[in-house]
Amino acid sequence: EYQSALLIRPQFGEARNNLASAYFHLRQWSESIREYQEVLRQHPEWSETHLNLGSAYYMAKRPLASIQEWEKALSMDPDLFMVHYYLGLVFDKMGREAAARTHYERFLSAEKNEEEVSEYVEHATERRLELWVEEGRRRS
Repeated sequence: EYQSALLIRPQFGEARNNLASAYFHLRQWSESIREYQEVLRQHPEWSETHLNLGSAYYMAKRPLASIQEWEKALSMDPDLFMVHYYLGLVFDKMGREAAARTHYERFLSAEKNEEEVSEYVEHATERRLELWVEEGRRRS
C-alpha cells in the first residue's frame, strides 16, 4: 500500500516513513535504511526519522552511522530520551564504557513513563551498575 501511494505521490514523506518502518519490522535493514534516507532528503528536520534511521543502522551492524543519526535526533529534540538508551547500548557494545554510562544515566534521569519503558530502565540500571563495578576493579 505504501509503495502504491509513493508511485502516485513520491514526495509523500509519511508513506515513505511507514514503508521504511515496515521494512525495519521485516528485518530488511538495507531497504529500511534506503527509505529512511530518502525521507530525510525530503524532511531533514524529522528528528524521529533520524532516530529510526539510527536504529536501522544499528541493526545492520553499522554502529558509527547509528551514533551519528542518534546524535542528530537528540540535537534536534532533546526530549527523545530513548536516544540516550540506544547510545548507551551502542557505546557499551563498542567498549566505550564512560560514554555508555553517561547515556544510561541520562536515560534513567529523564522524565518518562516508567511502565512503558520498564525493560529498558531495568537493563540500563543493571548495565550502569556493572560499568561502575568494572571501572572500580580496573582502578584497584
